[in-house]
Amino acid sequence: MRGAESQVEKEDQASVLADLRRALTQEVLKTELIRIKALIVTTSILAVVV
Repeated sequence: MRGAESQVEKEDQASVLADLRRALTQEVLKTELIRIKALIVTTSILAVVV
């Protein structure tokens, strides 16, 4: 019986890890999008000033 519980626990851990990886990926993508937008705005402002 312990083997069955162990398998369920492993599946739960794998599910949690997948969720954490997905959340981290989303946060990285949001950060990159903000960085790119800031770069575009800065470049636009510099193009107008110069």
